[in-house]
Amino acid sequence: MFCPAGPVADLMTDRTIIPYQDIPHFPLSTTPGHQGELVFGTLGTVPVICMKGRFHFFEGYPAWQCGMPIRVMKLLGVTYLIASNAAGALKEGYKVGDIMLIKDHINLLGMMGNSPLRGVNDER
Repeated sequence: MFCPAGPVADLMTDRTIIPYQDIPHFPLSTTPGHQGELVFGTLGTVPVICMKGRFHFFEGYPAWQCGMPIRVMKLLGVTYLIASNAAGALKEGYKVGDIMLIKDHINLLGMMGNSPLRGVNDER
């Protein structure tokens, strides 16, 4: 779960918090308000990993490194990913704060050869 502001992570119980800078080779978030912590804990009865802040291609990280946390979570046994973000909409009627389900997007970075699938891969 990506939680840029971290309010969901604050609801977790039995939390273990690891700052990104304590994880070898893990990128650091430079976006204001992104705390840069990986939080392990429980929501209800479900074990959860939550990122309090993320890092971006525009911060100078290559796309493969921005995608690294997803690979790490998969290796830790994560089967579902929930990502939150700020997004705009062209459809009339949407208001600030509305929840949208994004079905598709235009991957402009991918069109330039910047794919998170490039780089170090697990050959299994």
